[in-house]
Amino acid sequence: MPVAVFAGRVQDIVEVLDEIARNRGVTVAQVALNWLLRQPGITSVIIGARPGAATQR
Repeated sequence: MPVAVFAGRVQDIVEVLDEIARNRGVTVAQVALNWLLRQPGITSVIIGARPGAATQR
């Protein structure tokens, strides 16, 4: 799939997540984490990942 097509789809998804978050009074991150944790077989989600340079301070 061409990158431009993929980027457009990602933008569409982010817009929907933003609308859901605004309607519920939560952040987009909270919506995304809730969705992830409700997927079958998922028991935890790693958050707060940082680029290598940020973790080597």
